[in-house]
Amino acid sequence: MGRRKATAGPARGSSRADHGVISEIREKHKLELENLTLTKHPFRTLHFFNLAMLQYLKRSAAYILSKRALFVLLTVMVVIPGVALLVTDGLHKKV
Repeated sequence: MGRRKATAGPARGSSRADHGVISEIREKHKLELENLTLTKHPFRTLHFFNLAMLQYLKRSAAYILSKRALFVLLTVMVVIPGVALLVTDGLHKKV
């Protein structure tokens, strides 16, 4: 139950081969992105756009959460106007 099998690490020669395969995959991916257009591949373009936006939002959230003062400031800037909109009467209610 608590025992785990020890696994051997990768051989030294395989790391060089893996590096070559990874660089080939990166080059192929780079070429695909360069040839990607909205008119030729709309769903693939939308997929990559969504992935890029998700990555950007993750980085932004990590940065904001790492800076506590910025997080508090942004929270206050969102909460105060939201509460003000909920509490005050609009022009349609004033008679």
